Amino acid sequence: CVWNGMTLTNEVTSSMACSNAYCNNAQVIVVPADVAGQYADADGRLRTCFLTNLDITGGNSGSPVMDADGNLVGLAFDGNWEAMSSDVLFEPELQRCICVDIRYVLWMIDKVGGAGYLLDEMNIVRK
Repeated sequence: CVWNGMTLTNEVTSSMACSNAYCNNAQVIVVPADVAGQYADADGRLRTCFLTNLDITGGNSGSPVMDADGNLVGLAFDGNWEAMSSDVLFEPELQRCICVDIRYVLWMIDKVGGAGYLLDEMNIVRK
């Protein structure tokens, strides 16, 4: 399940500062195993993200993440808190790059966005 927020009750808004909503609950997605289809891994699961020890800095979001064979396996999304110092010193034992799995991106384009026709125009390598 991908969750994008919380219910703003009077109790919640009186106890913490809340920003205006920047997305709506149509963006909450629960993916049953039988819906993942061709985008599922060998275990039948649709993976959404993974961690790496790649170096990331501001402005890298959306950068390609490649495997050893040069295949696109994901997109850089963010870094953990420890990654914020990587512009000065990279510490591979602490810093992580949070990546979105490319199979999830493709699934979103196809099933959620209804734009599977875009995928038909791409040379997608399936393993």
